[in-house]
Amino acid sequence: MDVGKAIYQILQQSAVVGTYEASIHPLVAKETTRFPFVVYEVTQDDPTDTKDGQSNLDTYRVDIFVYSTEYSNTCLISNAVRGVLDRAPTYPYTIYNGVVLQSISFQNITDEFEPQSGGRGIFRQRLEFEVREIRQTE
Repeated sequence: MDVGKAIYQILQQSAVVGTYEASIHPLVAKETTRFPFVVYEVTQDDPTDTKDGQSNLDTYRVDIFVYSTEYSNTCLISNAVRGVLDRAPTYPYTIYNGVVLQSISFQNITDEFEPQSGGRGIFRQRLEFEVREIRQTE
């Protein structure tokens, strides 16, 4: 399951890092991480069953969390994340960090607020994506 490596590469090379100076982290960011930042996690793997071997196409659910102390900044960065990830691979596929992706499609976004974090609270947006990886089976 290397889809996280592809997500990291796409985000790391985007305006999310350059324009907004948001750092990118898998699963969790350290408590001392400066705002804003982005955390991504692969939450589900749905392999395509075949009669004669391993799945050669897996569909993943990937959640991206955008954290900031300002709601407007959270929205700007979330829009940038959606813009760079939604439909990122070029037909029929694109290789990112050695991972062959067929498609990425945006599914949902939710606003969240953590009142107990960071003194004044932390704004968070969760973006959900469906990612299709073409697996190299032997």
